[in-house]
Amino acid sequence: MRLNLTLLFLLILKFPVAREIDEYMNTYKLSGKTDFKKEQHIIETYSYGKLEDKLEPWFNDSVVNLRRKACYFVYKKGIISKPRHRQKAVLQLLESCKDKNGGIVGQSLTYLHEFPPESFGNDANNTIDKLLAEEQ
Repeated sequence: MRLNLTLLFLLILKFPVAREIDEYMNTYKLSGKTDFKKEQHIIETYSYGKLEDKLEPWFNDSVVNLRRKACYFVYKKGIISKPRHRQKAVLQLLESCKDKNGGIVGQSLTYLHEFPPESFGNDANNTIDKLLAEEQ
C-alpha cells in the first residue's frame, strides 16, 4: 500500500511539469505575448530532459512562433546545462536548421554560435556535414 501511495505521489508531481509547459505554450499561442518571468521559472525549475520531452511536439507545430519558442527554450536551458545536455541541445537546434521557415533556421544558427566547441560531438558534426552537403 505504501508503495502505491509513493507511486501516486510521484505521478502527481510529474503532471504539473507537463501542464505548466503546455499551458505556457498554449497561452503564448493564443496571445503571442512572452512572459519572461514564467519562461525564466520554467528554464530554472525543470531539468533539460523534462523540458526537451515536453517541447518535442511544439517543434512540429504548424505555428512558426511556437517552433521558434521551443528553440528558444532549448537554447536557454541547454546553454546553462551540463555538457551532455548541451550536446543534446546542439543536436535539437541543428534539427531546427532543417525547418521550412528561414527565420527559425537563422535563429537556430545564432543560438548554435553561443555554444562552446565541446558541445559539438560526433553526431553534431555529422549532422552539420549532412546539412552542408544538402546545400550543395
